[in-house]
Amino acid sequence: MRISFVASSRPDAQSALGQFTDRYGQSDPSAADCIVAIGGDGTTLRALHATLGPGAKPVFAMRMGTSVGFLANPLRFNDLEPRLEKAVRYSFHPLRIRTETTSGIRKSVLTINDATFVRQTRLTAKLLVSVDGTECGGVFVGDGVLISTPLGSTAYNRSAGGPVLPLNAGILALTGIAAYGARPWANTALDDSSVVTVDVMAPAWRPVRLETDVDELSDIARAEATLARDVICTLLFDANPILKARPFVESAGCAPHGDGGK
Repeated sequence: MRISFVASSRPDAQSALGQFTDRYGQSDPSAADCIVAIGGDGTTLRALHATLGPGAKPVFAMRMGTSVGFLANPLRFNDLEPRLEKAVRYSFHPLRIRTETTSGIRKSVLTINDATFVRQTRLTAKLLVSVDGTECGGVFVGDGVLISTPLGSTAYNRSAGGPVLPLNAGILALTGIAAYGARPWANTALDDSSVVTVDVMAPAWRPVRLETDVDELSDIARAEATLARDVICTLLFDANPILKARPFVESAGCAPHGDGGK
């Protein structure tokens, strides 16, 4: 089995990386059957982003002892190959965010966990959020809003009071962050075929930035979020009783995956 290892820059993760490569070797990512990421969820997300595009490889992550590592498996050195062969596969699509800044610059980015539109200064953000062309209750006033995938729903979305989503539910979370004023805001679960549009009101006076897994874009004027169904990411998990309670639908190892799924 050909494995490409990546690790956090932390000393303990780098030490573990050396032990794994000494034992299992180190393959070039383009030739590897899978990527093994050592660290926390940030390392896992960077590894997934590095595999986006044609020939994407599944990622098996292992958390260091001090990391929360929701996306990762326990760190063990002596049974890696059997774990990879028996791993449960979770394939999904990231979000694609198409943005336009106040100066007219357009950029498209992919994000795996979530997309957060947050105030850039001490002034509150004023956002007009629409789903499939229908406004969501008027102008949102507060710190910002976020759009989360099921995979990211236990991260910032959860701490902001958003719903935790089953992994294969086919829905997205739309969650307000510190909504102000008398106008109520209802956090919402959306069908993942939805197109979410965020228009920033008075962006020159109340600037807003977009934060994703790996990108931060300032001075957003408008953005559109959709599920990127042309892109497939795959995480591998140990087949344990906790995961059996989740709606994983595929089993089976480190071999490259064909058509994928949500």
